[in-house]
Amino acid sequence: MKALVLEGPNRLQLRELGRASLSPGQVRVRVRNVGVCGSDYSSIAGKLSYTRYPIVPGHEASGEVIESLGNTTWKPGDRVLIHPILVDRSTPHFTRGDVHHSFSTEVLGLA
Repeated sequence: MKALVLEGPNRLQLRELGRASLSPGQVRVRVRNVGVCGSDYSSIAGKLSYTRYPIVPGHEASGEVIESLGNTTWKPGDRVLIHPILVDRSTPHFTRGDVHHSFSTEVLGLA
């Protein structure tokens, strides 16, 4: 697939990327829509110190499942919205809906 890759601050490059293999419980999504938000702009400008380059900006996306592997309820054709924040679901932060304040929080496409 072609992707606009942020190689470093203010260095965007159109590249052909290989297809990653799936692990059990994962799905492959054909992205139909993607948003570029303020954190993407900050990463492009080099203003987010925790950005790990290279990255593909645009971590807020929607699309449809095209492949799944292992034990998952998702099946090809399902429409999905990708929530870019990953957090340990056993923490009190997750239970309270306060995921931005958990030490386990990771944001797809940034770190």
